[in-house]
Amino acid sequence: MGQKLGSLWGRVQGKQQLRMITDKVFDEFAAEPDAFSFNRNDLYISILVVYNNINKYFPGPHKEPPSRELLDAMVERFHLGRDRAINRDEFYELVRQCVAKDLFWFVASKFILALCAAPAAACGTKRVATRVPRVGKAVEKIPTSVLASFFTVGFILLQDAPVSIE
Repeated sequence: MGQKLGSLWGRVQGKQQLRMITDKVFDEFAAEPDAFSFNRNDLYISILVVYNNINKYFPGPHKEPPSRELLDAMVERFHLGRDRAINRDEFYELVRQCVAKDLFWFVASKFILALCAAPAAACGTKRVATRVPRVGKAVEKIPTSVLASFFTVGFILLQDAPVSIE
């Protein structure tokens, strides 16, 4: 149960989508499957490609990529400048550190929207469902707070559902 909740929380935070994006970009830029030998320019271009994909996948305001100076400081902090190579996990962690603030606000706005919309939707649904024959008496017995909780979880999961446009 705990693993399922952890997986669900990671999914809501966008970690799975971020991992897919970074793996795709890593595969594009890496000559070998395990390591990406980089110079500063290649690494910055790969981060720009990641941000381009993030802005396509995650709705909301445009997320700005870090400056070249900030990226250089992060590379030094991660000690990636020694061997001039980065593996898939190090690239993911570097990108995750870059987008942490943007993803936090994305998740926060998603929760705020769900917490505001769910009680209104639950009240409206309960009011309409009480008029339906055979269903109305059963719906009247369910507390509105329980319905609001179910609607909140449903809204959060539905907001996270990927939409493919072809």
